Amino acid sequence: MKTTVFKPHKSSLGLDANILAGLIWVAPFVLALIPVIGWVTWVLPIVIFFIEKDSKLVKFHAATSIVLMIISVIIGIIFGIISLIVFFSMAFGSFENIIGSIIGGGYIGLIIFFIVTLLISLAALALLIFLAVMGFTWKQVELPLIGPFAMKLCGGQSGSSSKKGKQKK
Repeated sequence: MKTTVFKPHKSSLGLDANILAGLIWVAPFVLALIPVIGWVTWVLPIVIFFIEKDSKLVKFHAATSIVLMIISVIIGIIFGIISLIVFFSMAFGSFENIIGSIIGGGYIGLIIFFIVTLLISLAALALLIFLAVMGFTWKQVELPLIGPFAMKLCGGQSGSSSKKGKQKK
């Protein structure tokens, strides 16, 4: 993972850039706990991405958040389909046949599915906390596989190319 450390600076929105970069991660998570508002928390990083003009740190964190949101929607759809298969196969009595052929045999497969879902959720929470800390500490971390997409969204510019950043490896 390539890490770029930025010197303190203001974003074009008037806040310190590190505060805004960290809030890109924390605010949607906290707001998602509020009924109804949680359905539109994905808008915050997108709005910040298009409004921010000066800070490459903020823009990169917003772009990374957008890419991770897209990935989480895809994973959610996949797990939703699997959950529907489990539900309907249990409801219509062919649970052992369908699930047994997909994930390894009856209720053991169901337990494995829910454990995997829990582990993925915990890993996502750990990643969110890690990226929030990186944002609050003036750091831009290019995650494997995700970082290049975020850089493309930002126009391919890393913080090290500006006067505001200093690159570390």
